[in-house]
Amino acid sequence: MILVAAFALHAQYPLYRHIGRFLLEEGVGMSCEWPGSAIQFRTKGKTASVRMKASTTNDRWQVDIDGKPTQILKLDPNQENYSIDLPSDSPHLVTLVRRTECFAGATNVRGVSAGQADPPPYPERQIEIVGDSISAGYGVDGKTKEEHFSPDTSNAYMTYGWIAARQLKADCTIVAWSGRKMWPDNTVPEIYDYALPNEKKGQSEQLDNPNMDAVLVNLATNDFGQGIPDKFKWCNSYAAFVKKLRTRFPKAHIYLATGSMMTDSWPPEKKHLSTLKGYLDSILKQLNDPKVHRIDFDPQLESDGIGADWHPNQVTQTKMGNTFAAALKKDLGW
Repeated sequence: MILVAAFALHAQYPLYRHIGRFLLEEGVGMSCEWPGSAIQFRTKGKTASVRMKASTTNDRWQVDIDGKPTQILKLDPNQENYSIDLPSDSPHLVTLVRRTECFAGATNVRGVSAGQADPPPYPERQIEIVGDSISAGYGVDGKTKEEHFSPDTSNAYMTYGWIAARQLKADCTIVAWSGRKMWPDNTVPEIYDYALPNEKKGQSEQLDNPNMDAVLVNLATNDFGQGIPDKFKWCNSYAAFVKKLRTRFPKAHIYLATGSMMTDSWPPEKKHLSTLKGYLDSILKQLNDPKVHRIDFDPQLESDGIGADWHPNQVTQTKMGNTFAAALKKDLGW
């Protein structure tokens, strides 16, 4: 089995291309688990179909046609062929984005059947998001904060990473898992290298990408959930992970994020958000890297509505995406 990065796949799969972490399984196809993983192709005709094999009934994929969301594919382990309705016979760009998280199981993409137009475009701009439930899209489509999570409320397509990517015509890779932390246990860094983190398969140095433009790390909400973590140990672990990112992505701007579920008002008198900002500033000073920045996402507002289990909804995610896009425009000249 070979781990292949999105930037290496265009020539190998001329009918469609992959965005995010996929594992090539010989004789079967390309498998993914991370939220926001995507395939993209151009097509002519009134319909297209895609062959996808899910491992559970909880797998959901958003269909995007020419930049607009249309139908949602609810995958069934007993089904392999899925039809996509197209608005006209003219050429269309179709993007399928995995809405659900790693714990929904693996998706195996086995092929696309479509009236081929031109090969899919390959944008020069590439961003990566590393995070927890906020970045993974947990509960984004929940109607209220009292609503509990279900696969149908999960929506990585409407997370700030993909929102910013669509604004800036970039590819977006999401490496995020709900409940995960930076330190000391149940961390994202310990599964960061895997294409299929559930199975811990596909660990490879091929993840190195000298063309990555920006990486945003949004890990702290769960770290502070049980109290304020030890500053020395937490900051050193965070700094070590950023150094690893710098080795892998030598030219990238790296953003250390706050928000949107932390505040200074809760827990009372603990000042979690201000403490986190101080921790991140300490890391910036330690790294002394002009391309590492702090970025602050505003705390979510009740007036904007809140998604399932108190998670940011589409309104808040859109605000975050706009903030991230503005930072990329400023720092990268986009």
